[in-house]
Amino acid sequence: MDSTPVQRWEQRTEWPLALLAVTFLITYAWPILQENLSSEWRATCRWVGYLVWLAFFVDYVVRVMLATDRGHYISRHILDVLVIVLPVLRPLRLLRLVMLLRVMNRRATSSLRGRVIVYVVGSTALVITASRSPARAGSSASA
Repeated sequence: MDSTPVQRWEQRTEWPLALLAVTFLITYAWPILQENLSSEWRATCRWVGYLVWLAFFVDYVVRVMLATDRGHYISRHILDVLVIVLPVLRPLRLLRLVMLLRVMNRRATSSLRGRVIVYVVGSTALVITASRSPARAGSSASA
């Protein structure tokens, strides 16, 4: 059974993008969770976030270019477009973490304990980030 070029690209980039999603989660959450973080570290986190955004943008462009029917592909991946185009929706990139959980779950399927750990850690990270996000938006005029 042959896979499409898009599927092959997604298979090759699944782990790197999952690691970038975790990197984004860390650099997004760290300034929120540690209010006394130095301005240098805040700037570093912001720039790492920009680089992760660029990587997701490049990934999306490559997937569109590899798609046989580009218009259909774009219409089926509207969330990806919105996350890239609208800065307000940047936290939605955390949905990439769901992909990481899916991949990790495949590795942990042999034990119930492994699956529970994967979901607890992933869910906790998402809840903490989502619950702290409004505080950051209200306390920082430059965000």
